[in-house]
Amino acid sequence: MELAKTLDVGPGMSVANALNVRNAAAHFGVAIQADFSVAVGEMTAYVDASLTKLNVSRNEFWQLATDAAQQALLLRRTRDRERVEALVDAARARYEAGIGNLPDDEAREKVIEQLVEGSHPGTDDSTEVECPGCGTDLQVGIEFEWDVGRDRGGWDAIPLGPALHDLDCPVCGLVLSQSEMEHAGLPVADMLGYVDENY
Repeated sequence: MELAKTLDVGPGMSVANALNVRNAAAHFGVAIQADFSVAVGEMTAYVDASLTKLNVSRNEFWQLATDAAQQALLLRRTRDRERVEALVDAARARYEAGIGNLPDDEAREKVIEQLVEGSHPGTDDSTEVECPGCGTDLQVGIEFEWDVGRDRGGWDAIPLGPALHDLDCPVCGLVLSQSEMEHAGLPVADMLGYVDENY
């Protein structure tokens, strides 16, 4: 459970959601196909992300279920990508109906500049990215995450790796998590590479 909290496996996911569906099926014999399918994808994503973090071979872990796990992950990624595409389309429509609809390019640029100046990623380090909803250049906060715990010998800090804050566009209202940014086609690996090089 503690490891699951450190994983970025997708938007709107929680271990509790997946476990609730699992428990309903196991203990009450209730399995709504749509909920069950989503829960299997979520649980598979958590296990898969854990394997990556623990440096364990997927084939070795899944063995005969490797193909089924791959299919569950593929279906989940497809659902996530379609949902992110809808978020980007909605943000683009908001932009076009509002700021993008201003008749004067100079006025539009001035409004965008004022909105972006008023926003800050909230961290010391950030990287620039183009908003997929409106094309505005934004700063996304980056930081190096640590897992701090206590054992018999005292306190210990384990590096978990770099992480991006949410993209939060003040111009079109688009908000994307790190995994959603990947689904939107943003260069997340390059952005995280900056953190690796500078920490």
